[in-house]
Amino acid sequence: MRRQRHEISPRAGIVTGILLLLFSADIFCLNRFERGNDLPRASAILQGQPVVASADGRVVGIEKIDDLDQAVYITHGSAVTTRYGHMAAVDVRRGQLVRSGDVIGRVADQLRFEVRVAGRPVPILASASSPGMDERSRRFATLYGKGDALLTSNAEAALENYREALRLWEGKGDRQEESIALFGVSRAEKNLGRLDEAQKAFERALKLMKSVQGRQPGNREVYDFAIDLLMEKEKREPGRGFESAAFELSERGRASALLASLESRLESVRALKLREIQESLDSGTLILSYWLGDERSFLWVVGRDSIASRQLAPRQEIESAATRAYLALSESNRRGSQASAALAARNLSRLLLGPVDEETLGQKRLVIVPDGALSDVPFAALPDPAEAGRPLLDRHEIVSLASASERRALQTKSRPAPQHLIAVIADPVFGGGPGQEERSEPDRARSVASLDLSRLPSLPSSRLEAERILNLAPGNSLRVTGFSANRDFLMSGGLSDFRYLHFATHGITDTQHPERSGLVLSLVDREGRRQDGLLRPSDIRNLRLSADLVVLSSCRTGQASLVRSFRDAGASRVIASLWNVDDQATAELMSRFYEALLRRNLPPAAALREAQQSMLESSRWAAPYYWAAFVLQGEWK
Repeated sequence: MRRQRHEISPRAGIVTGILLLLFSADIFCLNRFERGNDLPRASAILQGQPVVASADGRVVGIEKIDDLDQAVYITHGSAVTTRYGHMAAVDVRRGQLVRSGDVIGRVADQLRFEVRVAGRPVPILASASSPGMDERSRRFATLYGKGDALLTSNAEAALENYREALRLWEGKGDRQEESIALFGVSRAEKNLGRLDEAQKAFERALKLMKSVQGRQPGNREVYDFAIDLLMEKEKREPGRGFESAAFELSERGRASALLASLESRLESVRALKLREIQESLDSGTLILSYWLGDERSFLWVVGRDSIASRQLAPRQEIESAATRAYLALSESNRRGSQASAALAARNLSRLLLGPVDEETLGQKRLVIVPDGALSDVPFAALPDPAEAGRPLLDRHEIVSLASASERRALQTKSRPAPQHLIAVIADPVFGGGPGQEERSEPDRARSVASLDLSRLPSLPSSRLEAERILNLAPGNSLRVTGFSANRDFLMSGGLSDFRYLHFATHGITDTQHPERSGLVLSLVDREGRRQDGLLRPSDIRNLRLSADLVVLSSCRTGQASLVRSFRDAGASRVIASLWNVDDQATAELMSRFYEALLRRNLPPAAALREAQQSMLESSRWAAPYYWAAFVLQGEWK
């Protein structure tokens, strides 16, 4: 049996707005949606053309639109209004069909919404406001839409449309529309090969965006474009610093995304310069920083005195391979699955590590800064390009960070020195009568199988896991099990003075609403009364920890909100899992990990590597499913 998790919903983005604006006889429909602070993405389609929109591999349809004199504005969760004031009382949900007059569309269910014309994707930006926009705004949207439609086939004509759109707002006070037009100009100049002009226009656009938003823009599309532009300049003029500038810009993008996150309070996180990052490295450590782009992706290999970059495949190819590898490795315990798991891992390794030569990697510690779906990849289980058939784990200690700059924030965060060694929180009570620790049928998975928390299966191996760990600890330790493993105890500050914290219980993962995720503690008290037993990210952030290490021995606890919340609370590093983990195998892995950590005083990253290697070498636990799910995130020293 597995330590299960409960995942309330699939990974999905929320579409907050779609504007269908009909204009001209040849190019008449502009489709736009917003993503938080992102600039809008839109697509022009030809009159009468059926359009296919792909969201995360799923297909939704937009049928033929023949009415050229109608606009529809769709707001998530509200009614649909046409330009003529017609109302359709609908609740716009993911994938729901929306009708208004002759306009038929679907709301995408992912952040990325791709429209295809004659089978070709047309990802472009557009500006639009509400229905009933003034004439200048309407003219701007038309010009910008035409520019987008012409960008790939006739960049000169596209540039003229963008420039005319820019003239409508330049110096007129609307800095957002002006910045969008400048961004269009920059894209057209890049397509024409005039990279210096593209950079100048982009820098003007970025300055305007920052003045409107009051801080560095968090728009992923803006960073994608700028990084690709700088790397193209590096390709044309190597050695002039464009490679380093692109890496530093990627760090600004990651820091911006982190600070924009509702879950994070690591306000000290700022994007560091390359030199600052390098000064924090020793000669035995390399950073592998990935950035996935629509047309091509990039890898920067950063050492103490060096930086090198490699061009990788487009985002879709890499993320598809990453998803296949994740699924195969997370099911590699099944009979006959080893060959498919090895193939999927090998294909992903070729995409991510193949371009890096053996001499560069050596036997150094690898600090992985992932992007997108790579956050779910257990790099330790990927084949080493230099060692046919052997995983990276053999020659490398592997650590993960959300950004290369994040480590500085973790190091400078002040916290008191812990006075006690370790606290183990395990085997809470999920049901039972007064004074009893009644157990449901045991399960070998540490995740929630249903929303009814009262029916959670017990985790007998977690109690054994706790006993093994505490037997290795030389005093100054705390065992918190049964009824004692409750939310009130944790929130009262009972864990604030321990160096190591270990949680062995069920985990809940809600990918759409991360604040609803959490760790499940005792759901009843000693009198049999129900109580709130879910330790949520907001609770975790208020724990005020001094921990050098938090271990989340549950399923899919590697989700960003949980890990980040523990780091916000003061933890220097967190070990968490990427998939549903086996109860017995996890207890065995953790026993080996703590033996190396507590008895032989190895650093956490080295102790985890040694424990995973020993599992790999055993016949019973050799499949990556049993050991590769656990990843250390944070400080490695």
